[in-house]
Amino acid sequence: MEEIIINGRSVFVQSGNEPRFLLIQPVGQHETDQLEKEYRLICETCGHDDIILAALAVDNWNDELSPWPAPPVFGDTPFGDGAARTLELITAHIIPYFDEKFPDSRLKRIIGGYSLAGLFSLWASYVCDEFAATAAASPSVWFEGWEDFMAGHYIRSRFVYLSLGDKEHRTKNPVLQRSREMIEKTAEYIDEDHLILDNKLEINPGNHFFEAAERTAKGFSWTVSQLEGMRLYKGSKFD
Repeated sequence: MEEIIINGRSVFVQSGNEPRFLLIQPVGQHETDQLEKEYRLICETCGHDDIILAALAVDNWNDELSPWPAPPVFGDTPFGDGAARTLELITAHIIPYFDEKFPDSRLKRIIGGYSLAGLFSLWASYVCDEFAATAAASPSVWFEGWEDFMAGHYIRSRFVYLSLGDKEHRTKNPVLQRSREMIEKTAEYIDEDHLILDNKLEINPGNHFFEAAERTAKGFSWTVSQLEGMRLYKGSKFD
């Protein structure tokens, strides 16, 4: 795993020799030591390494990945509104970096992540059309205002993977108790969006902190496999 600097930010990168897929994943410092394992699992599941995993290191998790301000859910730290700045970094700098590095590859772009990074990935796919697919593992869809946001927008990715642990809603925290209800509502909203070709909701065993790398790898692997079978957009930016 190589660390590179793009526009002053650390991005951890692992890639095969002839990549066709660009996987963009915001990560916290607690996740960086699992990235090589995650990449290996993705390649093993897909049966090839024609994949770039570009993991953007996030310094302020509650601010940089939050689409709008929201009250605290854990402790006293509220959520900020830095998601738009993070998305601009991805679209204006990270994507062009890899497009220039691999000009003949026509990389299919997939955005994804775990927990709040999963919510960010979903939100990003609602507000821009840069991503052919989205992999949101245990996303924070309990986030205040999320259902209202979905009701007023449509997701622009063609394929969306969602997952949740079967014990995540079994908590004393009244906000997190809505995790199962909200992941099912999110799947329903996405299923009705007119650009969707396929979407999947998978319920995994365990709580929120169980096998995060494995769950994220499953999501990315599913989206890669769906795009490999897609022939409807030949000649487009998703080709």
